[in-house]
Amino acid sequence: MPLISMLILFTSLVRASAEPPSISEVTPPYGRGGTTVRIHGKNLFGTTQVFFGDIPTNFRVEGPNTVSAEVPFLPNQVEGSQIVEVWLKAGGTQVKGRPFEIRLIQLLKHKGAKVHAER
Repeated sequence: MPLISMLILFTSLVRASAEPPSISEVTPPYGRGGTTVRIHGKNLFGTTQVFFGDIPTNFRVEGPNTVSAEVPFLPNQVEGSQIVEVWLKAGGTQVKGRPFEIRLIQLLKHKGAKVHAER
């Protein structure tokens, strides 16, 4: 690779890493506890924590601009859904997130047995 091409590549990488991390999208924008979602943005490679509201969750950095995370089960689940903000910490910075709808599971009784149903 010619020296000028290497210099241009290096300069591009330094500029990209100087931008602060950001979240542009969470896909899908809703889910139940245990669902895996993808968080898309910029400069997410330094992610150290992911939160749904104030609940930390398991995550994996998939690349410089994508993190996958598991939707946590909410304590004291009730019927319906709850909107929380997905946010993370990356490179020592708290990164504001996007709204996410956690759909809660409704427990129904059917002839003496418990049946799980999504609302």
